[in-house]
Amino acid sequence: MNGTYLLAKKNWARALEALQKARSIYEQIGRLGERAFQDMCANKLEDMKPSINFCNYKLRALRGAQG
Repeated sequence: MNGTYLLAKKNWARALEALQKARSIYEQIGRLGERAFQDMCANKLEDMKPSINFCNYKLRALRGAQG
C-alpha cells in the first residue's frame, strides 16, 4: 500500500523500493498455505508488475534528463 501511495505522489525511487519489498514478501508468503492463498499472492504479484515497470521507466527518464 505504501508503494501505491508513493507512486501517486510521484516519488518514483521510494515507490519502487516499497513495491520491490512488497513483491519479495508476496513471493515468500506465496509459497505457504493452501492453493487459494498461493493464487491470491500470485495475482497480487501480477498486479504489481505494471507499477514496478512504470517506476523503472520514470527513473530511467529522469536519469536521461539529468545526464
